[in-house]
Amino acid sequence: MYLPRAEAVSLVQQLRTLDRHGIFEKPVSLADYPDYLGFCPAPMDLSTMEKSARASGYGNKGQILADFERCIDNCLAFNPPKNWFHLAALEVRAKLERWCDRYFSCSLDALRSQWQPATQPAGRGKVVAGGGTSSASEVNGITKPKRRRSATAAAVPAAPAKRRRRRRSTSD
Repeated sequence: MYLPRAEAVSLVQQLRTLDRHGIFEKPVSLADYPDYLGFCPAPMDLSTMEKSARASGYGNKGQILADFERCIDNCLAFNPPKNWFHLAALEVRAKLERWCDRYFSCSLDALRSQWQPATQPAGRGKVVAGGGTSSASEVNGITKPKRRRSATAAAVPAAPAKRRRRRRSTSD
């Protein structure tokens, strides 16, 4: 049984609002980044997810969330840790966790354990920088990412404290 089209499309559109920079909107250009498939053998983006949702390609909400997490995981695997895209992906992951708490009234981890994909396509595991997939911490075929600091904490360093200059009195 598949998720109704309208519900699947609506869920993808709601996930799209979490990506305020639009980094997951379109597929990564293989002409610009020819080595991308070496890092991310199963690319995913929001436009592909929406096409799949319109074609009734999702069996449940968990599959949509797994594809969105794959967008994030691919971005984290391809971009170095201090890169702007890497930090933006961490920010989107933190927003996704908060959004799941509000939308589904439970954590993203709980959703991963409730919903399992109808079929397990190749390359669904978490993509790691070496080009393989991680076998650690998989739950029902959906890879559970490691907890990370929120992107806002990592992206915005603390502002240095301003020093106040003391005026020396000239009355000595």
